[in-house]
Amino acid sequence: MLFDFVSTITAGIGAAGLVLIVDRLTGRRLPKGIVPAIAGLAMIAFTLWNEYSWADRVRGAYPDSAAVTFRNERRDFWRPWTLVVPVTTRMTIVEYGPDADLPPNPGPDYRYARISLIERWNPVYAVTTLYDCAKGRRIDGVAAGTDPGTIDPAAWHVLDPQDPGLQAACNGGSDG
Repeated sequence: MLFDFVSTITAGIGAAGLVLIVDRLTGRRLPKGIVPAIAGLAMIAFTLWNEYSWADRVRGAYPDSAAVTFRNERRDFWRPWTLVVPVTTRMTIVEYGPDADLPPNPGPDYRYARISLIERWNPVYAVTTLYDCAKGRRIDGVAAGTDPGTIDPAAWHVLDPQDPGLQAACNGGSDG
């Protein structure tokens, strides 16, 4: 959050500096209030860009095989631009396949995946998950090398067949 603040102030100072240079080059013909107005507009523009692009920038840091399975979008009255276009505040990314640095799958019907819960300005919470693709269920936090047959059936979470995480891990789903 501190970096966002510093970056916003820097954008305003940079824009003000450019306007001052243009003012000097034109023989001081620009209106007197243009420098603070442009600085303010630059800070607002940077804030909007930063709020609406952070999720895509974070997604870009993950391998291509990862899939965004959930985006939480919010509309807040104190950010009036979100009333027009909601902003993403949280998302879930499922990493799977060889790029994800996961344990080998324990069988043909099972897939390891890493679910990353990402919220703006908060640490990423990631958990390794085992999906049972044949039965449409998953278990979180399972240790590598665990035989799925030894897991208590009550510990599994039964999923909807259209669950985005299940689709991503078992069928190589794409960003949703």
